[in-house]
Amino acid sequence: MNTLEAHPYRAFTLAVMLLALPLALLLHEAVSFGLLQRPGLWLAPAGGVWPSENTADAATAWVFGVLFFFSLLIGSGLARLACNKMLRRRLRHILFLCGAAACAASMLSLILLGILGEAALGGYAQTAVCYYTAAVGILSALLPRQLTRAPEQPVTFHKTKR
Repeated sequence: MNTLEAHPYRAFTLAVMLLALPLALLLHEAVSFGLLQRPGLWLAPAGGVWPSENTADAATAWVFGVLFFFSLLIGSGLARLACNKMLRRRLRHILFLCGAAACAASMLSLILLGILGEAALGGYAQTAVCYYTAAVGILSALLPRQLTRAPEQPVTFHKTKR
């Protein structure tokens, strides 16, 4: 990545805004099938075979639409935070972004649960926050190595003169 680029965080902004929620849903489906052997949101076991069975209804589609809208807001906020702090692809920066995403998603789920009741997220409030945080962590880890507006400044140690 060009460190003198005018908008170096554009790729991160688009990735978190558009890919975090679908990646979280794919993680949920993969864990449900691969590890827990339970039905997911869209796929359910039937007779030992895993057919594609559409279990989503209009309410589920509406909830995903609302969550996608809020994912746009959270993603733009995370990108703005990363740009202001000039974060790079390092473990401590990835954990910082995951913590910020977890706080924002938890606040959003509390607001939705307070307004719409327990049926707002289908009982998946804590699970949704966990998978969304994991999705933000994966997207942050897949970013280019030098994601910053400032070049890396090496630390140089000089010998003391006696």
